[in-house]
Amino acid sequence: MSFSFNNKIFDNLSWIDPMEHHLYEHLVNIVGSEIDIRKRQRLFIIQDMIYNSSDLTNHIQILSGSLAEGLDLPGSDMDVMYVTKTHKIIHNEKNILNPVDGVTLHVMETDVDYPGFARLRLVAAQNGKSLRERCVRCPTGTCTGTQFYRTKNSFLNYYRRYNKEIFIHGPCLTDKDQAIDKAFCVRCKYLPYNAMPWASRHGRQWPPSFVIDRVVKYGCLLVPIGPKISSDNDTLWRISFSVAERLLVHSFNFTQLLCYGLLKLTLKRIINTNDRVNDLLCSYFLKTALFWVSEEIDININERMTLATAQHVHYVQHSQLIPEELQLEVEHSAMNILPNVMSYCLRFLCYHHLGDIPNKRQALRDLYITVKDNLIRSTNTVSNELTILGVCFEISGDKDMAYQCYEEALQCDAFVCPSAEARKLKLLKI
Repeated sequence: MSFSFNNKIFDNLSWIDPMEHHLYEHLVNIVGSEIDIRKRQRLFIIQDMIYNSSDLTNHIQILSGSLAEGLDLPGSDMDVMYVTKTHKIIHNEKNILNPVDGVTLHVMETDVDYPGFARLRLVAAQNGKSLRERCVRCPTGTCTGTQFYRTKNSFLNYYRRYNKEIFIHGPCLTDKDQAIDKAFCVRCKYLPYNAMPWASRHGRQWPPSFVIDRVVKYGCLLVPIGPKISSDNDTLWRISFSVAERLLVHSFNFTQLLCYGLLKLTLKRIINTNDRVNDLLCSYFLKTALFWVSEEIDININERMTLATAQHVHYVQHSQLIPEELQLEVEHSAMNILPNVMSYCLRFLCYHHLGDIPNKRQALRDLYITVKDNLIRSTNTVSNELTILGVCFEISGDKDMAYQCYEEALQCDAFVCPSAEARKLKLLKI
């Protein structure tokens, strides 16, 4: 296999600019290379795993914040979250069969007036006994049931009862120097109803399906802090998606990570230096905005750089380097194909041979999007790309989509892949 390099700048590659190249290099020097970022991410994951491998504590540690996300920028912080093992949230109290000793069960009740907050109603105490639905201490018809809701202060005071030198700092506990904030929280193993549409609205390349599945499987966390404007502040808990956010940031490609680093640097070095606006934005808002943008458009600088340097991947006739599944395509002639298309095709074939069905489906979907909506069109390779897409659909068992791809490949005007007709006829005989 050889690459055909072009020595001139194409009109459709005019986005390349020396200033952009300088910005890219400067960002990498500050944020770090992709290897640096991935190593930091794995380091904190391993640290969590080591801490949580012990059964001596009644909580699970989760490291979050910029450092755990892989960014070691000036002023980067690290948040430590402790998920209690003695409090659990269930979907419906009717599902309680046998309450477990040592575990307090709650039902999460989201608040319509305060989106993003919820109440935790106790349904079973740590002694394993279910709570009565009606308060026996109040006159008939006057009980509001407020004593059955877990309050934030009682939850935090439980963890500081042995050390009065620990103070409540927002949703966290901290020492007098406020050196380390520790957030104790409760895990809910399902997403709140108003967050469920997120799992099904995904329509482009990011986030990958397996990341969405992990987010849904984990659920969310309940952090002991309520809205500042509520009179019922002590019983409202903030719904936190810190674990989901960490999973999403870890699934960023290098381009997205650089964008994330650039946003954080812009906030710290430009916006927050202006006294008039330094309290208007926080990095959490910028991260959320980047999540939205990443869902709406495909950001892939690596792909564009590849297209800028390698016009085509060229397989000679009877090439021994082309995958076995595509030998028919080089049986009678050489074949040119755009590098990003070939990259997604190879990814699909790798997952196919590994038997990794979820990633195989995602790779096929990425290949389909790339072929249908490529950044750069080459009239001499479109028929080849459609044929290769058809081969991958055929391997996945979708004969209808494979036939459609072969048919479209035969309709191309400039160049028709020699193997498209043979692929189509073979498919009709099956």
